[in-house]
Amino acid sequence: MELRDIRNPVFRGSGIEILKNNGELLILIRYPFGDKDFILLKSKEEFFSFLENRNEKESITLLRSFHAILRGVVDEDFVAKLMEKAVGLKPLQWVSIGKPKDVGDLDNWGFIGDINELQEQLEDAFGRDICILEEPDWFDEELVFHAYVPDKDGIVRLGAY
Repeated sequence: MELRDIRNPVFRGSGIEILKNNGELLILIRYPFGDKDFILLKSKEEFFSFLENRNEKESITLLRSFHAILRGVVDEDFVAKLMEKAVGLKPLQWVSIGKPKDVGDLDNWGFIGDINELQEQLEDAFGRDICILEEPDWFDEELVFHAYVPDKDGIVRLGAY
């Protein structure tokens, strides 16, 4: 197996090592034809379950680290603290990640490029537990591990990302 296959033990071991070091694992999923998702996982079991439920040709990127701006339940105090941090930043280049309901639920993140997008996302997330982080540099090979989901025949064939 090549390192670029999600079944590779080196790739899986990298995810476990990141979990041990950071207590959580930020993953970027890129789908064929351009869509993407971010997810934060907290355990080895979540990580393995996540990998087992992938679709062929998906690109999976494990991030060694990331910078959290603020995390917690969105309430008026959370909003005030976050808006204070956002003042004067243009563009923001932040990502909001909520907690998924289950491993298959990846519709829990959003990109935040300006104050209006920040306000919209905070309104939508009011009462929910979220993490706001700087958009990670997932092109920096020093910060990431990339792999791909093989096709049904076991061969990795890249999609158009």
